[in-house]
Amino acid sequence: MLAETVVPFRRRNFLTGRFEWSQRDELFDNNPDLAEQVAQLTGQYAFNLSAFTGGYTRDVPLFRNVQTGIGANATAYVIERALTPYYGEHPWGVDVFIRVRLNPGD
Repeated sequence: MLAETVVPFRRRNFLTGRFEWSQRDELFDNNPDLAEQVAQLTGQYAFNLSAFTGGYTRDVPLFRNVQTGIGANATAYVIERALTPYYGEHPWGVDVFIRVRLNPGD
């Protein structure tokens, strides 16, 4: 399940929000032994995960015929209790980005 929104304000500013829910079975793909250990302890191979993301982007005109912006997102995850020894009590992440896209035909 996925829901997201973008709220523009003052012409060059954008607030974003996103909610995701999924069941994941690849959380330990880089460590098959741990994946099997977790499955034996929990009786599960797939786990419920939710992510809440909020962000901000500011349009910054750098080049002609290209729209550019600078932004950042912060994401907080809600995970099943069985995963906390591996991902911590409150997993989260932040990303900073530069957005580049072609202007529509003039």
